[in-house]
Amino acid sequence: MLLAREMFNPGYALFQCSAESKTFQPNRSSYVNPDHLGFFRFIGQVIGKAVVDGHHLDAHFTRAFYKHMLGVPVNASDLAAADPEYYKQVRAVYVVLCAVW
Repeated sequence: MLLAREMFNPGYALFQCSAESKTFQPNRSSYVNPDHLGFFRFIGQVIGKAVVDGHHLDAHFTRAFYKHMLGVPVNASDLAAADPEYYKQVRAVYVVLCAVW
């Protein structure tokens, strides 16, 4: 449990809270840590082990991240929880483009 909590510590720059502050998503700046890919691999193994053993982690991911992990296409509405401002911009551009066509 301690390891699971520490994985999502913002000080490691691996994950960041979504705009709603209830879910996590990969941090765009994770590259500042030269070993970030190794850490993500390790975290994936820890999460996989927890799932197999039936343990619950006190963290949830954004819908867009879950879809990405499952190989399901992510659409603009999935981004609403992760970044509402970006979603509003994408939606506004979509509406304008639809009006032009």
